[in-house]
Amino acid sequence: MDTIYVIPILIYFVIPIAGLVLYIKLVTKMQFEVDSVPYIRLFFLFFIYGGLLLIILTGIFWKVSGLLLISIFFLLFIAPIITSIITLFTYRKRELSVYHKWIFNAAGGYSLVLLPLVLYCFIVTAASGNLPRFALFIYYFIVEVIP
Repeated sequence: MDTIYVIPILIYFVIPIAGLVLYIKLVTKMQFEVDSVPYIRLFFLFFIYGGLLLIILTGIFWKVSGLLLISIFFLLFIAPIITSIITLFTYRKRELSVYHKWIFNAAGGYSLVLLPLVLYCFIVTAASGNLPRFALFIYYFIVEVIP
């Protein structure tokens, strides 16, 4: 197999399959330890953080595509809404178990810490003209495509 195909296979097949396996293992473990397992909330968090990992790895090791820009749009504008909703619904249940607290912290962390930090980094690096490679397509999308 040509080495040009190894990177996208690792990024787009191995990492999502590993994330799905980890999700199934965690849900199985939670079924034995917790009465109410938040399947959907946990799935969305795996989906969002996995998507963030795929975008970063694609930007570093591969090339920009239209699907990648759609993923960036989702993670910048739709995922914070989803994580905010998860945070609100998990707030009262965060003391039920360590898992519920982890879900609350991960969802709140994305919407309150990670997203503003990512936006700040891109704005600062864009203003200085020293954009890292994985930030170029996000900057282009925000400045050229959205307006």
